[in-house]
Amino acid sequence: MQNKVYQVFTSKDLDGAASLLTVMWSKPQDTITYKEIAYYDTDIIKEYVQKTHNPPNILILDICLKENFINDLDQENITFINHQSKTEKFVNQFKKAKLLFENYSSNCLFIRNLLKTKAPNLTDAQKKFILLANDFESQENKFEESYDLNIIFWTEFKNDFSRFINFYKNGFVPLNNNQLKIVHTAKENAKNLLSKLKYYSGSLIIDGTPKKVLAVLSPSFNSIAIDFLMKKFDCDILFYINTESEKVSLRQRKTKDMIDLVSFSQKYCDGDGHSYAAGGVITPLFMELTKKLNPL
Repeated sequence: MQNKVYQVFTSKDLDGAASLLTVMWSKPQDTITYKEIAYYDTDIIKEYVQKTHNPPNILILDICLKENFINDLDQENITFINHQSKTEKFVNQFKKAKLLFENYSSNCLFIRNLLKTKAPNLTDAQKKFILLANDFESQENKFEESYDLNIIFWTEFKNDFSRFINFYKNGFVPLNNNQLKIVHTAKENAKNLLSKLKYYSGSLIIDGTPKKVLAVLSPSFNSIAIDFLMKKFDCDILFYINTESEKVSLRQRKTKDMIDLVSFSQKYCDGDGHSYAAGGVITPLFMELTKKLNPL
């Protein structure tokens, strides 16, 4: 059987990286090229499809579907693999593209279960990498290693996705001494940043439900600081506003009555994201909403 060629587009986060690696481990004989995509950069996929003559099989992993994808990306050579519940409403709208969806704890674990019957057995190191990525994505937080792995993703490999993929191409390896120092420093820097932030809080009615909201103004993005804030203030939803880049990071606590954070980010921040984490930019509508919050 002739080997297949794939162009993969995957989300630029830990689950997206793990999704890509899981495909690579499950299809070792195939040729795979890839591109990581941030929430706000999905037009890159459309541009590739429009400009590439006779494109290969395209896999789109862990990227939240949008209405405007249908006109440009509903093609027979394209397969979407997505674990987010919001994907379900698009299942019957795509007529040519293949849409693989199940409401799963993570996209990487969903992919492994999709492909495992026709794929080789994974090594213990590969299984552990998927386990840790799934633990972080699902917010189960059973393993400290999963949180530290995410820190390494966003610090040591922040601007070099391909190096991260190459570093873990054979599966998880314990953090070395240098990486442990990076993790420790990152946590300390995040703690120090908290004293420099401006805080606002209040109750907002979102999706018909009152939510305890914390808004923070910060001169820089810091995902670890966001996690510290979620724990410290016990808020339902956090708006982390980067005053330098004018971007907004949204976080949501895992509860039984969570809002549709993806729809919220699209409506208020021209953004996108996942059930627990999303992002976008400051818009007039978002600023109007935050006026209802009071300084702490």
